[in-house]
Amino acid sequence: MLEAVPRTRWSHSYRLFRDGTLLTEIGPALSCQVDGLTIVGRFGLIQTYLLEVNGSLMAQAQPSSSLGRQWSIRHVGNEQVYRLRLRRPLSMTFVLERNGTLLGTIGPQIRRIFWPQKAAIDVSDLPLPLVLFVFWLVIIHTQHHDGGGGAM
Repeated sequence: MLEAVPRTRWSHSYRLFRDGTLLTEIGPALSCQVDGLTIVGRFGLIQTYLLEVNGSLMAQAQPSSSLGRQWSIRHVGNEQVYRLRLRRPLSMTFVLERNGTLLGTIGPQIRRIFWPQKAAIDVSDLPLPLVLFVFWLVIIHTQHHDGGGGAM
C-alpha cells in the first residue's frame, strides 16, 4: 500500500510513500522518476490520458461516463482493461476493477472538509507506473470537481 501526503495546504501535489520511504512526488502534471523509470502522464486527443514510461506508451485512459467520474484504462503491455470509478456517487473513494473484480481502492485516510488529506492507495498486483497513473487520474478528477482549491 502507498500513502499519499499533500505537499502543502490547498495543494494537488502529493508525496508518495511506501513503508515510510519517499518514492516520488506527483501532481496534476504527472512527470516523475521512480526506480530508474521516467513516468509521464499527458493529455491526448479527445479526452484521452496517456501514460508513457521511458518514452513508450504503457497505458491510456478515457472517460467512460459523461460526468467524467469513471474511466476505462487499457494497459498496452498485456491488453488488460481496467475500470476506475467512484465507489458511490458522492464518495471520495475510488475503486479499480478488472472484469468486475475489485483490485483496490484509492481514498482519503481521514475525512476533513477544506483541508488536504492523506490518501491511501491500496492497489495490488499492478506495475508501479500504472498505479501512479491511476492515482494521477484521481488527482485530475478531484482538481476539476472541487473548483481547483483543496485536495482529495
